Amino acid sequence: QLVTPANGGNIPVGSGVVSSLSNIMKSEGGIRSLFRGNLAATYLWIGYAAVQFACYGSASSFLQGYAATSNTLEVEPPIAYSGIGGVAHNLLLKIGNSPVSVAFCSGAAAGVCATAVTYPLDITRTTFAARGMMAELAQKNAPPETIMGYTRNMFQTQGVRGFFTGCTPAIVQVIPYMGMSFAMYD
Repeated sequence: QLVTPANGGNIPVGSGVVSSLSNIMKSEGGIRSLFRGNLAATYLWIGYAAVQFACYGSASSFLQGYAATSNTLEVEPPIAYSGIGGVAHNLLLKIGNSPVSVAFCSGAAAGVCATAVTYPLDITRTTFAARGMMAELAQKNAPPETIMGYTRNMFQTQGVRGFFTGCTPAIVQVIPYMGMSFAMYD
């Protein structure tokens, strides 16, 4: 017996968590099917955290140091600070003198760096996790079973660009998210 939800799909009656897990295990290869993509996800989050906090510390130190150094100068900024250089200088001073601005900008920069560096692992994780969702497609075009096999296949078929498909929207999304996250935390 099926129930038709508002979006037009069919959901088996009694499709709670336990029955859904049971159906996934039966149709997609046992208990291992529940953990597809976990190794790539582990690499992703370890790498993401390492890059994020390293970049956050560097960006934060730079912004605070720039403001502190510029604030101790007793002379007017040199002529090099006119035009676009002057705008950048003034902006860096304003950011560096506000702890919330430093945290926001450093967090946003850290999120951009971490997302860009680890995006290939995100693509891998998503591909492995979605492998069993469409059985007929999975049988015809199943990605390799290992991360190295997947990496080799992706590079041979799409080149380096294939690892970064969809990276731009992810970066645009992470800027306000990580900026606000760090600004609220600090």
